[in-house]
Amino acid sequence: MASSRPIFVLSIDGGGILGIIPLKILEHIEKEAGKPIAELFDLITGVSTGGIIALGLTMPSRPYAAPSLGCRRAFYSAKNMSEIYKTRACDIFKKTSFGRFCDMTRVTSLLYALFFSQYQEKGAEALFKEVLGDTPFSHAVTRVLILAYNLQRSLHKGPRLKLFRSYPKPLKQPCYHHIGPKEITFLMKDVARATSSVPTFFPAKYMHYRSKTNVSCETGYFVDGAVVVNDPALFAFLEARRLFPDSEIFILSLGIGKSGNYDAVMKSASPGILTWKKDFFRLIVDPHAESHRSLLRKLIKNSKKSTSYCRIESKKLPNTLRFDDSSPKTIETLNAIGEALVQEEKETLRVFLELLKKKN
Repeated sequence: MASSRPIFVLSIDGGGILGIIPLKILEHIEKEAGKPIAELFDLITGVSTGGIIALGLTMPSRPYAAPSLGCRRAFYSAKNMSEIYKTRACDIFKKTSFGRFCDMTRVTSLLYALFFSQYQEKGAEALFKEVLGDTPFSHAVTRVLILAYNLQRSLHKGPRLKLFRSYPKPLKQPCYHHIGPKEITFLMKDVARATSSVPTFFPAKYMHYRSKTNVSCETGYFVDGAVVVNDPALFAFLEARRLFPDSEIFILSLGIGKSGNYDAVMKSASPGILTWKKDFFRLIVDPHAESHRSLLRKLIKNSKKSTSYCRIESKKLPNTLRFDDSSPKTIETLNAIGEALVQEEKETLRVFLELLKKKN
């Protein structure tokens, strides 16, 4: 799938409600370019909330029966997705009455967390059904790569990291498992649930699909891909190189940002479960993301083909922000952080937009 023109790749990190921050960047890009995100990028990669954003921005306008990528138009803009996050995230992060009762004290909250997920899947699945409908993933407006983690795959069958593709698989397959539309056609709403099922916060997503010819079957319990990869830019680069081996590639990687140090843990003389609870998931995710970014920079530096990589994220987030806090105050804070980030990275975005305009 060679191409002589430059190829533009978008990568979006995970981060729950904090996805409002990269959405502000994408709003700015759409406004300045005068086109929807799906028409500006040749490949969009996302994990967790980044995967949800990628799916929303590439869902085709109804009816979605257009025969090829170039003929389809996106149903949602970045501004539309931002409004959905601001007004409907509370439908996802909604606890049961029993869960709210247990939150009244730290002890009962911990006991509840030991035996139950923080949130039920009903809210998320209802919202994904409403926003994405029953749209086949293979009908995405542009190429989309979504990461998730399959709990069911045994070690002798290979790694458990799952790459959901909206397009036929490229040549020179890597060692990780792949799914393409020629084998099994998934629905966008199911892929959204699979990539965003954060362990202990949501139940795993069970999926059972068969190919049209019943030759192959895909079954598994999927959880948030961020448990392995919270910054999918490395996989975006590897995939783009397989799709477009001879092209110049520009990668825009949008992150949530860093929330400083693990203050609560460092200030505690003997931190226990309750102290670690707030920062534990971030402690697992951050080191992986940093090592993947380091590896990506080395691969780009040693690559024989021209590749440009641009990373944009907030330099420091307030330690009080939680990825499952959809309160109006938090929404307002995240919106302000996103707008401030657009101003901070205005020159970087200007240069990137000039490149995009030359391509389009």
